[in-house]
Amino acid sequence: MNSRLSSTLALCVILLTSFVISASAYGRGKHEPNLFLSGLLINNASDHDPAIDGSDFVPKADFIYSYTNNRVRLLGEYLYSSEESELERFLVGWEANDETLIWAGRFHMPANAWNTIYHHGQYMQTSISRPGLAEFEDKGGSLPSHSTGLLISTGGSFTDGSGIKLSISFGTAPMLGEEGVEPLDILDPDSGHGLSGSTRIAYFPDYLGETQIGLTVGATQMKNSFTDNTAAASLGDIDQLNIGSYMDWQLGDYRIISNILYVQNEFPQQPASDEHYWMGYMQVEYNAHNDWNVYSRYEDSSNYKNSPYLKLIPNFTPSRLIGGVRYDFIDKHAVTLEFGKVETISDDFSQIMLQWSMVLR
Repeated sequence: MNSRLSSTLALCVILLTSFVISASAYGRGKHEPNLFLSGLLINNASDHDPAIDGSDFVPKADFIYSYTNNRVRLLGEYLYSSEESELERFLVGWEANDETLIWAGRFHMPANAWNTIYHHGQYMQTSISRPGLAEFEDKGGSLPSHSTGLLISTGGSFTDGSGIKLSISFGTAPMLGEEGVEPLDILDPDSGHGLSGSTRIAYFPDYLGETQIGLTVGATQMKNSFTDNTAAASLGDIDQLNIGSYMDWQLGDYRIISNILYVQNEFPQQPASDEHYWMGYMQVEYNAHNDWNVYSRYEDSSNYKNSPYLKLIPNFTPSRLIGGVRYDFIDKHAVTLEFGKVETISDDFSQIMLQWSMVLR
């Protein structure tokens, strides 16, 4: 383990320990620890690039802790795997009224619908993979997922039991650099980050249920920190706007999850490079029998081969077709097998993944 990773891990442990101790100091409250564990075996095979061929095993642990005492809320999420170690979320909240929560800290931006539903816990989502447009920054995501600032969520129900929920955020924007889109690390903050705003409004036919349909908007001032790549550096900073609609709908034994986004990138230093494109996916899940679920997802993007911005994120997945089956067993354990045909900006390959996941509450 390198020195930076060791120091980051130590800081995470200290911060989360202090988090739990300070939460306990509030007296009688409700503590909710959740530990998500998973082990993922991946095999990639390419007809074009032998360097892609091979297998890897990725163990992962995601710890989420929440505390509630009267109107005070505390929430922390720390992710550790063989690939990364990061404090994903750290928030202090205040319940202004029965429907309104005001949070300050590091959070998942509400315009990223998939991530605000599932966060990092692999057990929570049926599929192993995430859609390319919902991927986290360090996994090839092209859209901001994390921000540090202010998050407000509110809503209200109607007399028929349906309702509206609204989330709005203001905070830091990620930077664009050699490692892709890089959000602010609150344990190792750098100066120079821009600002971002994000919102999601959703309609719930059953206000207490999960079925929903909604609209999202995100605006980001993304600083360009490229130095070695002259062509990338010449693009300058990016003003990014994304507008989309999404759906998470239950129809008997079927579940449909979809999202379509319009993305506009403006380059104030190179206005001739301004661009726009569409990104979208649809995942259909079917509860075949009790604990068995089968699913398929198709995702695609327009104009990505000509995008100067997306070319700077080589691990971004603009197009993919997957199919899989998940079996839930014992108590909160699942095993999932997924097959996929994947296309990134620079390569395309076949992929087989086998995952065990669970949650301890």
